[in-house]
Amino acid sequence: MFLCAGVHAQNRHAIIDVHVHALPAPRSEAICPLSGLSQTKYPDGTEVCAKPFTSPVSAEDLRQQTLQALSRHNILAVTFGPDLSVVEAWRKERPDRIVPAIQTTGVDVDIPSLRRLLESGTLSVIGEVTSQYAGLTPGDPKLEPLFALAEELDRPVGIHIAGIGGPIPGYRVALGDPLLLEPVLLRHPKLRVYVMHAGFPFLESMVALLRHYPGVYVDISLIDWQLPRSVFHQYLKGLVDHGFGKRVMFGTDHVSWPQAFDVAIEGVRSAKFLSDEQKRDIFYNNAARFLRLEEKGQTKPVSKSKYK
Repeated sequence: MFLCAGVHAQNRHAIIDVHVHALPAPRSEAICPLSGLSQTKYPDGTEVCAKPFTSPVSAEDLRQQTLQALSRHNILAVTFGPDLSVVEAWRKERPDRIVPAIQTTGVDVDIPSLRRLLESGTLSVIGEVTSQYAGLTPGDPKLEPLFALAEELDRPVGIHIAGIGGPIPGYRVALGDPLLLEPVLLRHPKLRVYVMHAGFPFLESMVALLRHYPGVYVDISLIDWQLPRSVFHQYLKGLVDHGFGKRVMFGTDHVSWPQAFDVAIEGVRSAKFLSDEQKRDIFYNNAARFLRLEEKGQTKPVSKSKYK
């Protein structure tokens, strides 16, 4: 079941972004696109790039610029944040653009309360699960109640599993190996889960997991606009060449830089190794299937799109 007010067959979207953050205030730092680096300067002061992305100046600017980008590209966005009231405010302003979700480490949420939010339709997706930032492996027993609830209610889960992440002290690169998710999948065979950032740079592990667990999908958030284009294309091609083009979903990991939408979209559009059908799948059809939008009669697969 998938609940999202304002989404219906008469208002099809060109793109589903399964990874958007709604923050109570913009982050202050700039970030360098297409570099693979989060900083704009090396420690010695050398510039990484001359034109970094900068944040909007206020929470209002961040919300409006983000919603404008969603409208400009006709995007339906799975949107989460540490403060559910912010997500709800964004959803109330544009219910046709926002799918509400919850950001959690997996241990900082009250499970009975989360159950009520999911069953009432206030929340549709569990994610981003940021257990890696808390120094926890996905298989840690502390996360078991969260995954058990998701499987019981058949709600999709998005989890950060990658060797790249924000500058947070608890983050551990070694916990970014997608194979660490396997114990969870063995305990919860009906779980619908997507690995955020497609497990970059652990391609071999990601492919192995996708091969053996058909309920696993990936999103290409962040890597489609922050990595050098050739690196992103090489990684995406690896996933597609192994036969998983139907399980790759578009995402941005938009946090505080609305410019990321344009660069991320172009990252897929410029992939010459993708057919038009594969691009449509990544931009829309795969996520619609994974989120089960079509089961509620809310949408249909996109057969033609300006984002081919």
